[in-house]
Amino acid sequence: MISIDLLNRWPKLEKVRFSDIESATLAEIVLEAVGNKQSITNSTLMLIRKSLAKHHDLTDERQLTRTHLKAINDIISKLEAIISSVVFFDLIGKTVRPTVISPDPDQSTFRKIIKEIVSNTPEILKSSDHIESEALYILLLIDIAITTGLPLQRAELFIKALLRSPFEKTILISSGELGRPDKCLSIIPSNTARFLCVCLRNRNYTPLKSQKYESHIISIINANTDTAIVIPKIKMKHFYSAATNFFTINGTEAILYSRLSGRTLPVSPPWADEHSSIVGDPSTHISRRNRSKKTLVPSEKKTTTVQRENYSSVYSEETLDDDEMHRRFLAWQEIAYFYLGYLRYWIKNQTLNGKSHQIEIAEPLSKLTSSQADSLSKRIAKKTKCNRLYIESLIYSIHDKAQASLHAVRPKELPLARGAYHLGGQDRAFCALTFMFPFVYYELVVRKNKLSTVLSKLTNLFSKSLFDYEPAINVEDWDEEDSNLFIHEILINPDLAENTNHSRLSQFSTLLNFNRSKLDLWTEVYFPVSQSGELTTTNRHQVLGQQEFNLFIDAFKRHHSVQSDVTVSTIIFKVLFYAGLRPGELARLTLGDISAHSEEEILIRVRRFKTPASRRTIPLHLLAPPEVCLEIFEYISQRLNLFSKLKMTRAFGKDRKPSEARKRLLAIAEVNDEQAQFLRTFPLFSNAEKVTRIAREEMKLILREGADLYLLRHSYATHMFLRWYAMRYPDVINELRDRNEWFYSNEALALQRHIYRHGSVVNHSKETDMVHLMKSMGHRFVDTFFAVYCHSYFVVYNHAQKKYMAQRGWENLPVSTGFIQANIPKMKSRTTISQIKEKSLVGVLEFFQSKEI
Repeated sequence: MISIDLLNRWPKLEKVRFSDIESATLAEIVLEAVGNKQSITNSTLMLIRKSLAKHHDLTDERQLTRTHLKAINDIISKLEAIISSVVFFDLIGKTVRPTVISPDPDQSTFRKIIKEIVSNTPEILKSSDHIESEALYILLLIDIAITTGLPLQRAELFIKALLRSPFEKTILISSGELGRPDKCLSIIPSNTARFLCVCLRNRNYTPLKSQKYESHIISIINANTDTAIVIPKIKMKHFYSAATNFFTINGTEAILYSRLSGRTLPVSPPWADEHSSIVGDPSTHISRRNRSKKTLVPSEKKTTTVQRENYSSVYSEETLDDDEMHRRFLAWQEIAYFYLGYLRYWIKNQTLNGKSHQIEIAEPLSKLTSSQADSLSKRIAKKTKCNRLYIESLIYSIHDKAQASLHAVRPKELPLARGAYHLGGQDRAFCALTFMFPFVYYELVVRKNKLSTVLSKLTNLFSKSLFDYEPAINVEDWDEEDSNLFIHEILINPDLAENTNHSRLSQFSTLLNFNRSKLDLWTEVYFPVSQSGELTTTNRHQVLGQQEFNLFIDAFKRHHSVQSDVTVSTIIFKVLFYAGLRPGELARLTLGDISAHSEEEILIRVRRFKTPASRRTIPLHLLAPPEVCLEIFEYISQRLNLFSKLKMTRAFGKDRKPSEARKRLLAIAEVNDEQAQFLRTFPLFSNAEKVTRIAREEMKLILREGADLYLLRHSYATHMFLRWYAMRYPDVINELRDRNEWFYSNEALALQRHIYRHGSVVNHSKETDMVHLMKSMGHRFVDTFFAVYCHSYFVVYNHAQKKYMAQRGWENLPVSTGFIQANIPKMKSRTTISQIKEKSLVGVLEFFQSKEI
């Protein structure tokens, strides 16, 4: 394995590992271009492109293919992920690479042209010229691009809605889930866009397909600019994309635009605009909402304790360091790709021999002899530096589980193929490899799909997808978050065509349904894809505001049906709400993971994690109110005091029989003697899985069906983003229902600045804030944070949009009488025109609205 050591260049960072020479070479190209800047700018990207062309022996940068660019982008992403993977809030200064403004020279030319067209808009409205409908439509598109930042497809939906209702203050467009008004996106149209829509609407104009406008763009450019067009052909999507860049250039936060450009958009709660928690008037009651039952956290897994212990003996992340865990994953990955290649060869060979849908999928497993397994384990051990005995055990366990799962889908009259390895009847946890064989058998033999279809699913779902995703080594414990992380971080590829991504989503949905029905696996994993194929946000978007959370805690303490330890349950709720931990991470916390010298400094270290990105340190004292920190500190102190008393007692004899005093203390702590021996393993909550399960069930007493502990994690993400924006633009606080809560106090905002290292004054040029948000959630990419967890996005977006349009100062431009007569039918006569008292955008719009023309 090749390792590039970044420690000399960036102190406190880890080593970046690449599994092949080509990747390491590309990484060197990136690092050489970056130099000592510790940032990747537009000029750096251009230098990388030149070096990349030279590396591939190309004469021109334009010869770089999508494959070349994807490879270098993957390397940049990995470098950035590693650079930002140090402990949360310990990041050094770093600028994420620009994902908003394209360095492409054509895009730069388009931006210059669009800027000139836009600057001429006031003069156009003052003229008396008749403008063709197609030209008006292009001017409308440009205005919507620079004032909303919506991608082209959604902009076209926005225009259709605006043409129907040009006088609405906000326009709702679908976010992907049909029939759900609460899933719509609320966008504010500018007065310029509304006026252009009035002109088109009065002409009964129907928009054409995008490609039909491409010839009209050049005429618009020639008519409204002094720039000589040198590009022989313009594609609408490229031209429009350049126009949306102005949404960022003119002052809107880059992260807002980059999220708008993504395939999925975070949706604010349906109650965010009225009568509720994030925006609106203060409320003194808890909103008991009818959440979908799909938001329930998976119940206790069906695997037994013995099964879990058997598996943990093979792969126990609690007893392994990061390097060993990474080596074990690489070993599993090598085995997976070995079987994948073997399976592909086998089914192709059998199909060529005419067997087609009579292929026996178990044969490739049975063909692997003990000597071959031994040879395979030696080769993988040499390549990955992983323990050979572990690899052998892993091969046998995968083989055994794959055979058993195959037996579940094969006809009962067919016995298990000979040669299966049996390990004393011990059950093993599923991994992505063990259900690949029955899935292929089901698709090829039972459903009788074409060979090309099955091979496509193997490529999209397993090769470069599940086999590159570390949690796929154990899918038994997957929940909704795991599926969301896999979809947004691995499966969805922005470099692929939209239809390809839709196909991959559909294929994963097929795999999900297969595992549910045939293998009783992923039975409670929610897959957020609508019938139209669009990803949708989770049903947990009805998050709690701080005021609502406080009301919930008060009601919980007083509720007559609560039978659990109220102190423990409220501590659980508050840690999840203010620190954003996963319930599973909370259940595995020990006193050794908490650094609490006083209520003014409480650090929570997440050491046991689902993925390497989950490792982080969360400064609770910067995120929660002082009274919450004091409450949590006192609870931790009580547990530490109990441990100190236990430490003074002893266990006697060979079998370590506890003294009577120790037994009493163990009963109070609800732990066994082994757990109490060391501070690091002394649990934060006794029998944490049990108390978190009870806490989840008792949440429903107050918040009704559908509420769960993950709802509090979604609430944390929602408010983290809203508080970040309020730190930068405090005037948004006046619009919030929770504006008088601690979250938005001067003290809390000062702590926010400390979190993001802005000092006493907010540094608006700093772009590492989103990395902090990403790390606080334990995510690898920012995309997951916005696509799944953040439900205050459009509260922030709408405020930013209003702010930008106010700065723009175009909401009441003058409109000439000649322009109205020339471009709006039925407005030709002087008598009709004289009815418009104020010849401005606002006056004209008010006139048409009153006349309903």
